[in-house]
Amino acid sequence: MAVPATRMQVPAVVRMMQPVHGYDVRRELLSWHADEWANLEQGSVYGAMKTMQRDGSIAVEGVGQDGARPERTTYRLTAEGEKVFGDLLREARCARSFARENA
Repeated sequence: MAVPATRMQVPAVVRMMQPVHGYDVRRELLSWHADEWANLEQGSVYGAMKTMQRDGSIAVEGVGQDGARPERTTYRLTAEGEKVFGDLLREARCARSFARENA
């Protein structure tokens, strides 16, 4: 079974940019044009991050406000998040190999 793109992309960006807040995760994914080839709706990044926090894959690093900007929460990948991300990578590789072998 294929791994949903958002499920793979969000932890990848958090891992790459941590500590990071949701706005920057979404902005980074848009720079990859993920909205053109993946189901990247406005709330999908924030929904994925909320699920990841609930599951213990990401944790709050801090909450801050820069000038008059809205308050932002920054996150980091936890040890559990690293494990889950590694599992997702293996699952994606297996699905890709299976698809190639059965094409």
